[in-house]
Amino acid sequence: MRTGTTPRRVIEAGSRLDARRSSRLRDEADAIFAADENPIVDVRSVEHIDMAGLSALAWILVRCRRRDEAAYLLGPLPDPVARFLDLTMFDRFFQIRLVP
Repeated sequence: MRTGTTPRRVIEAGSRLDARRSSRLRDEADAIFAADENPIVDVRSVEHIDMAGLSALAWILVRCRRRDEAAYLLGPLPDPVARFLDLTMFDRFFQIRLVP
């Protein structure tokens, strides 16, 4: 898997990564993929994530993998996100980029 070969653009996940936000997240990611770039999802402000949010992250992961690229989350991960990704084992599939 390649890392860092395609330009990346940050998507803000917001405070809730739920059904309402996940639809917009996919739309934003789709526009980034259409521009031949890859998204980095900024989850630093997320206070709540549900299965719809996880589904959106999975969709981004699959799209990145199809392009032979790594999928990135911008952290540090808030506790709700870290716990949810750990429980679902999704933390093993995303590269975490830490920023101060």
